[in-house]
Amino acid sequence: MAHEIPDPHGDQTRTEFARALTALRTGEDLTVRELARRVDAPVATLGDHFAGRHPPKPSQIDLFRAIVAECGVNDLNEIERWLRALDPARYASDGRAAKRAAPYRGLEPYGEEYAELLFGRAAALAEVLDHLRALRDALGPSAGMLVLVGPSGSGKSSLLGAGLVPALRQGALDTGGRHLGCTLTTPSGAPDALGPSASEMRKPSVLVFDQLEEVLVNPAGSAP
Repeated sequence: MAHEIPDPHGDQTRTEFARALTALRTGEDLTVRELARRVDAPVATLGDHFAGRHPPKPSQIDLFRAIVAECGVNDLNEIERWLRALDPARYASDGRAAKRAAPYRGLEPYGEEYAELLFGRAAALAEVLDHLRALRDALGPSAGMLVLVGPSGSGKSSLLGAGLVPALRQGALDTGGRHLGCTLTTPSGAPDALGPSASEMRKPSVLVFDQLEEVLVNPAGSAP
C-alpha cells in the first residue's frame, strides 16, 4: 500500500515532525524494530524519535541520516531538508502546560495528563501503533480488535492512557485527511471526559478499553 508522506519541512512541533517521520517509515513497511536492526541502534532510541518524545540530538545526526536513508530518502538534497527541519522540531513546544506533574506516582497508572512523564515505552507504543495501522489498512471501515496483554502491574494502563490515547488524539492513525477519534473507557465506567462527543463517535473512531478483565469478575469481586 502506498503511504502519503507529509511534508516534514517548516516550523513544526515535535509531534508533527514525528508523525511525518513515522509516515516515511511506514511507507517503506518498516517496523521500529526492523529499522533499529538495520541502522544498528537501540529500539528504544528509535522509538523515542518516532513517538516525538526525543527528536534526534546533534550528536545523532549520522544516525538520523541512516534512518531516513533506510526509509527511502537517498537524495542528498532531501536528506538535508530533513536535517534542516530537525532544529525547529527539536526546540518547539507542543503546547503543553509549563507546570509539570510529579513524575513518581507509585502504583497509580499514568493517564493522558502524564503523557510527558511516560518514558521507556516508546518502542512498545510504536509497535502497538504499527499493529493498529495494519488493522486500519486491512479492514477499512470495518471493526477490528487488538488485544494488549501482560502481567498485573506491568504498565498496560499507563501505556494506553499516557501513550496510546495521546498519540491517537494527535493524529497517529490519521490518513488521507481522515481523523480517527479516540475514546478511553473501562467496562464499569463511562467514557472519559476527554473523549469525543456522541456526534464524534459516529465518525471513524478507536475505542480503547482498559481493565477489560473486569468483565470476568462478578459484582462481588470474585471470578464467576
